[in-house]
Amino acid sequence: MLDIRDGLRKYRDRVPEDVGAPGSWSVQGGDAGETSDPASKEVLDEAAGQQLSGGCFCGQASYTFSATDVLRTAYCHCTQCQKLTGCPFIHTIHLRSSAVSFALPSSAATAPTLSSTICASEIELNSLPHVLRAYNTPLKPHKTRLRCTTCGTCVASMNSLTGTTSVWGVHLARSPSGRICEWDKVKPTAHIFYGTQLVDIKDVLGKWSGYENNSDRLDV
Repeated sequence: MLDIRDGLRKYRDRVPEDVGAPGSWSVQGGDAGETSDPASKEVLDEAAGQQLSGGCFCGQASYTFSATDVLRTAYCHCTQCQKLTGCPFIHTIHLRSSAVSFALPSSAATAPTLSSTICASEIELNSLPHVLRAYNTPLKPHKTRLRCTTCGTCVASMNSLTGTTSVWGVHLARSPSGRICEWDKVKPTAHIFYGTQLVDIKDVLGKWSGYENNSDRLDV
């Protein structure tokens, strides 16, 4: 009579020693693609093409959107982004504000409830969700930066003139190997506002003085 325990022991004998180590796949049951960590399972579901999610450093302010709603994705070298992030350039992803949904976890002052969501287009600056705080730059008052009230991470920028919201690639969910999920659908197609670049970038992407295809090309 077949003892299933013998089969399981033989299976475990074939699993590489580094399975379960940091940066590697863990095994539960039959397939090496299955993971014992629910959070890793959620990341794998995103990688399968469902939704993309992102958020702040502490996880209090998070959002989701569909890769099919991406309007523009580029490396931005403008002085506003440089000063607000402290980085020479950022990976910006532009979407319609109605396509970005922020999670609203219950506040500590209320009884625990399931998180609700709100579209970026529905956020009112005079009554912000408790997980967010806002900042408007004097030079571009139509652009509102949203930051986490806990860790201070800037998670999005809303543009009231265009009805769009920008998020940043570095905040998107990662696979167990550290790669951004659905990278092929959100990877930058150009360098924009490259006239104020702080570092020279040697790649095949076009370098534009403003937005891609709406400004002068600087590398031709």
